Amino acid sequence: MKQGLSVVVCTRNRSASLARLLTSMQSLDVPAHLDWELVVVDNGSTDDTRKVLRRARKLLPLRVVREREPGLSHARNAALETTARRHTIWLDDDATVQPEWLSVYERAFRYWPEFAFFGGPIAARFEGEPPAWIETARTLMPEAFSNLEPTDEFVEMGAESPFFPFGANMAFRAEALETIRFDTELSRQPGPILRGGDEIQVMKRIVREGGTGLWLPPARIEHWIDPGRQTARHIYDHAFGDGFLDEMYGHEDRVGPDETVSHEAIDRSFHCREQECADLSSDPAVWLPRLKAAAIEDGRELAWSLIPGHHRRRRTGSHRPLLALGLDGLALSVAEQLMAEGALPNLRALHEQSARHRLDHGDALLTGLAWEHFSIGRSPEDYGRHSAVDLDLQSYRVQQRGTRYPTFLNDVRAHTVVADVPYFDLAGTRAASGFTSWGAHDPGTIRESRPATLGAEIANRFGGYPGTKWIYGFVWPDERAAAEMAEKLEASVDLRTRITRWLLTERLPEWDLALVTAGELHSAIEALWHGIDPTHPLHGVASSGAAGRGVRAVYEATDRMVGELREARPDADLLLFSMHGMGANRSDVATMLLLPELLFRDAFGESAFTPSPDWTPDEHGRPMLAPGQDWSVAVNDRLRIPASVLPPEAAGRPVSNLDFMPAARYQPAWHLMDAFALPSFYDGRIRINLAGRERHGRVPVERYEGCRQRLVDLLMNCRDALTGEPVVDEIHLNDRAAPLDIDPTDYDVSVRWTHPALGLVHPDLGTIGPAPHRRTGGHGGPGVAWIAAEGVVPGDHGEASSFDVVPTILQMIGERVPESISGRPLPAIGRAAEATR
Repeated sequence: MKQGLSVVVCTRNRSASLARLLTSMQSLDVPAHLDWELVVVDNGSTDDTRKVLRRARKLLPLRVVREREPGLSHARNAALETTARRHTIWLDDDATVQPEWLSVYERAFRYWPEFAFFGGPIAARFEGEPPAWIETARTLMPEAFSNLEPTDEFVEMGAESPFFPFGANMAFRAEALETIRFDTELSRQPGPILRGGDEIQVMKRIVREGGTGLWLPPARIEHWIDPGRQTARHIYDHAFGDGFLDEMYGHEDRVGPDETVSHEAIDRSFHCREQECADLSSDPAVWLPRLKAAAIEDGRELAWSLIPGHHRRRRTGSHRPLLALGLDGLALSVAEQLMAEGALPNLRALHEQSARHRLDHGDALLTGLAWEHFSIGRSPEDYGRHSAVDLDLQSYRVQQRGTRYPTFLNDVRAHTVVADVPYFDLAGTRAASGFTSWGAHDPGTIRESRPATLGAEIANRFGGYPGTKWIYGFVWPDERAAAEMAEKLEASVDLRTRITRWLLTERLPEWDLALVTAGELHSAIEALWHGIDPTHPLHGVASSGAAGRGVRAVYEATDRMVGELREARPDADLLLFSMHGMGANRSDVATMLLLPELLFRDAFGESAFTPSPDWTPDEHGRPMLAPGQDWSVAVNDRLRIPASVLPPEAAGRPVSNLDFMPAARYQPAWHLMDAFALPSFYDGRIRINLAGRERHGRVPVERYEGCRQRLVDLLMNCRDALTGEPVVDEIHLNDRAAPLDIDPTDYDVSVRWTHPALGLVHPDLGTIGPAPHRRTGGHGGPGVAWIAAEGVVPGDHGEASSFDVVPTILQMIGERVPESISGRPLPAIGRAAEATR
C-alpha cells in the first residue's frame, strides 16, 4: 500500500518567492513507491500567484485550495480539511528545498511510526546586499528570520526539548492532527501586529497529550529573506509581536487590537526606540538586543492597555496572598537534625511559628508522580495513572511520559505565579503566569513560560541553571564529582532564590497565589545520602565527606531561600510543604537489574547479564566502580540478550527515553515471556503477558492467578547473594481492576525490598550479580506541611494526607474545593476557619 503524503504551502501575494520554491521542488528525488501531492493554499492573493500555479501544474502533482479568510492559521486549517488521513509536510512560500528533502521525510514517516511530528534545519539566506549588521542579528535573534539550526544530531523532542521545529519546515503524522487545528489568534495575518507561534502551540499540545517528535538534520531547507525584512524595523516588529502575544494570548477579556491600534502608532514607537538605541551604541551586538527588549516591552504595554483588569492585577477580596513553597524531597530527619544544631535559623523559626502536619503519601509515593498529584490535585486512583512509565500494549514499547492533565487551578479566578513547579501544565492554566522546567527534578512537563519571553528574560538577567549536569547526579565513586555536585546545587538554590524574589516582587508582583518549588534537596539526597547516613554501606568511601558537606550546604541554601522570600513578601501567608520525605535507597539495583534478569532466566534458562571482572570488590564483597564511571553505562555494557533467544538485529536497543535503565534493555524479549519486569524507579513492577490484553499475550486469563502465585514463590525463594538474608519485604498483587482492565501504567505484581541488595541467589536459577550500588538515597519517610498564616494556631496538628495540600491552598485563597479534587483541607486550617466563625 502506497504511503500518502501532502506537502502543504500557504501563500498570499508572494508570487516571485512561490515561483522560486516551485522551481526547486521540480528537482526533488521522489521515491518510486510514494503517493504524494503538493497542496498550495492561496490565501486571497491579488498578484499573479494564479499564473505561477497554472505553470506549475504541468510539472508537479499540484492541487490548489483557496481560503478567503486572511491569516496563516486559516490557510493551514483549510489545508487540513482537504488532507484528512494523509501525513502532511509544511513549507513556507519563501523557502527552497534540496533534492533529498522529500525522501528524508518519507523515510521518517515509514521508519519511525512512534513519532507524531518531525522538523528539519532552516538556514536563512538574504536576498540582495544585506546590511553589515545582519549576521549579528541572525546570531542574536535567529527567530526573526526563522533561522533554526540547533544540532546535527537526530534528537527526540518531548516535554523537556529546548526547541521545536518552525513552520517553514515541519511535518505531522495524520493522526496527530486529526482533532487539532492551528490557533487563528496566533498566526500571521493582515494588521499592524506581527503574529506567530501557532505551529509551536500545536506541537506543545501534542507533547502534553503524550506524543513526541524527532529532529531530522538531513531535512534541510533554505529560507529566503527579502530586503524588506533585512531592517531594524523588522526586528522591532517581530519582538513587538512577541511581547504583545505573551501578555494577550488566551486572555478572555482581551480587546481586538487590530481595530484599536494603528500602523502609525507603532511607527512612532519604533522611531523613538530606534533613536534611543542608536544614541547608546553603534555596535549591533549592543543596540540590537536593546531594540528587541524595548520592542517586547512596548508590545506588553499595548496588551496591558487593552485588557481590563489585566491578569497581573490581584483580584479584590479579603484574603491575603498565599506563598506555597514546595521543598521537593525535604528529608524531615535531616532538617530536624540541622535545626537542632542551629544551622537552619529560618526553617527553625518557621517551624516554631507554624501549624505543622506530617504528611503520608501512602502507596502513591511509589508511582514517582508526587508533583503530578500536586499539580492536578488528584490521587492515582482518582485519575487512573499509576506510574510515569507507559507500556504500549501493541508494540511493548515503554516511555516515561510527562503530564497530560489540567492543573487544579484550571477554573480558579485567582491569579497565580508559578515558579518551576514540576508536572504543571502552565500553558493550559488560564489565570497563571511564570515558568516551568527551568531546573526542576523530574520536571514532567514541557518547558514553558508566560509571558513567553519570560524564560529569555530570566536567562539574560540571571544566566542558566547552574546544576543541570547534577539534577540526576551519580557521584559516590568520585570524591571530586561529589564536591562539584554539592557546589553546583548550592549555587542553584541561591540563583533560584534571586529569580523567585525578582519574579514575586518586581516582574509579577500582583498575585493571589505563588506556587514555588525547589528541587535541589531531592537531587542532593538521591546522590549524596551516604555522606550523612552513618549506617549506609557506602558511608566509608572517599566521597562520603564531600557528600555530607554537600547535603548540609544545600539545606543551608534552602534555609536562606525561605528567609529571603518571607522577608520579600511579609504581606503573604506561607504554606511550606513536601509531598514526601527522603531516605536510604533500597530499590535501584534490585528493581532496575536483578528483577528483570531473574524473570529473563526463569523464561529462557539463560543469562543476559554477567558482572564485570573490573568491578573490584571491597572487603564486604560489594563491587565498586572507579572514579568517573557511570552506573548505567557500566551495567548496560554487561547486558546482552543471547542469540539463542533473539537474533542480534532483534535484540538491539529499543528507542526509549528509559534506555539508561537495564530493565528497558530486556524489552525486545518481553513478547516471548510469561511475565517481565517494567522499568521502575522504586518498587519492582511485574507485568504478566496476558492473552487478550497484551498483543502477544501468552498467559490465558484462567491461568492468571496461578501465574501470579508462581511469581510470588519465585521471589520468596531469593536471598541476598552477599549476606544470605531475605531480600523481599512485601509483595503486592494488584486488585484495583479485573486483569484484562489493568491499565498500561499499572502492574500485576509488585515487590518491595528489605534492603539495597546488590545480588540475588535463587536455588534453581543460580546467582544474579552482584552489581555496584546506584543512587544512595531515595524516596521514603513523611512529607510535611507548615502553615504560617493569620488565625492558624502554631504547634503539632498531627498526621494528614499529602493529597490534603491542594484543598488547603484553595481554601486559603478563598476558592471552592471541587469534588474532583482528592483530599480535604488540613485540620489546622479547618480549626482556624471554625475559630473565626
